[in-house]
Amino acid sequence: MISYRMYLRTRKDIVERRDFEAENDELAASAAATVFEACSDRCDGWDLWDGARRVANQHTTKQLLAWAQKARAETRAIIEEIACSIEEVIVTANGQVARSPNMRAKFDALRGKLQSRRG
Repeated sequence: MISYRMYLRTRKDIVERRDFEAENDELAASAAATVFEACSDRCDGWDLWDGARRVANQHTTKQLLAWAQKARAETRAIIEEIACSIEEVIVTANGQVARSPNMRAKFDALRGKLQSRRG
């Protein structure tokens, strides 16, 4: 597993930093793009880093989400699990991004989807 840092930001500030692990850049970046999509009403951009290496940012969001949609069901499930765990930390931290109605709705929907999948 690789450790990644995701920054959610406005034009002026970094409003959220989340550290998480994923197996590779594509999974990590797709999960980050999914999280950004959920809170884009509160954030203007995002960056994903592996140490000093920039992996992806908001300019790659559309391509990553398209890749995730085409990915096999197992890959989509992994992306959703990672995104849900990041969103859960953001929502429970109750910071600026957590107050996003869009984030709450997307998190609740994704969590419900994952719970129903688990049985």
